[in-house]
Amino acid sequence: MTTQFLRKNLWEKISGLAKRATHRYVAVAYLGKGATKLLPMGQGDVLVVDVREDTVRAGQVNPFEIEEYLKRGVEVYSYHNLHAKVFVFDKKAIIASANVSSHSKNSLVECGILVTDVDVVTSVRGFVMSLTGAPVTPAYVRSLKKHYRPPRIRGGRRDGKRDRQNNQPRVWIERMYNAEFDEKENRLTKAGKVIARKKVKNKKKY
Repeated sequence: MTTQFLRKNLWEKISGLAKRATHRYVAVAYLGKGATKLLPMGQGDVLVVDVREDTVRAGQVNPFEIEEYLKRGVEVYSYHNLHAKVFVFDKKAIIASANVSSHSKNSLVECGILVTDVDVVTSVRGFVMSLTGAPVTPAYVRSLKKHYRPPRIRGGRRDGKRDRQNNQPRVWIERMYNAEFDEKENRLTKAGKVIARKKVKNKKKY
């Protein structure tokens, strides 16, 4: 029995297991460009996504990728308000934060847990199958294609390459409290203000 935390190698593991698996059961909220390459699936596999006009218009679900899965024989289902991201590949399951998209792989910080415990894998597969009430048909997907708009991702890069810049926030918001300080604290505050004024002159860093 294996339990493994996945971070930087999350998509490498998902894609690798998907390629080698005989049976695949997946439920993910959203599915974007490059999905069929990231998550290869085939005849008889089960995929559950939140496929609606709203999610297509928002660019969260790419109907062209859904269409390709259907052509490959994947059983695709839609489930409203789905937010889970779970993957079952034969006797292994991954529970993760990642939707299926190149943005997830190349830009976002994702993580997940790989498990091989039989009871857990069975439960995850059962969860996926419990969401298969509304099949997505080729005709429905064709009707959605005209509504699709590529997502406008803030801070994203059009070339799809990983953004290696530091994306930490530059503004912190803190709650302030009124307080009385003693003489020592006042001296430290005064000295700190002098240091702070010098530092904020560096516009690139502060």
